[in-house]
Amino acid sequence: MSEGGRVIENHGEWDWSLVVTESGIVAARKPIKHDGVLTFSTADRRVPDRARSQARLTVDEVIHQYVTRSSSDTPAVELLDDVVAALEDVRGVTEGDDDAR
Repeated sequence: MSEGGRVIENHGEWDWSLVVTESGIVAARKPIKHDGVLTFSTADRRVPDRARSQARLTVDEVIHQYVTRSSSDTPAVELLDDVVAALEDVRGVTEGDDDAR
């Protein structure tokens, strides 16, 4: 994960991970050897990593893609709770940084 942030779940180097970046983007990612990273995210842009990647999804849609494609046994509702907590942490850090300036 190049942007930093919190890993909600990770199934290994070449498998799916669910992350919340420091900028508040929620993403389900799977590295494809020699071919980039397949990404489903809430980013407000086209994701250039792979042709099948999708952006501008809702948090629920990202979690759905992750649960459908990964080997995760964690219920979607638990993943959502973890993502919401991570987003609250990111927003708290961002607001704290703004106050310090």
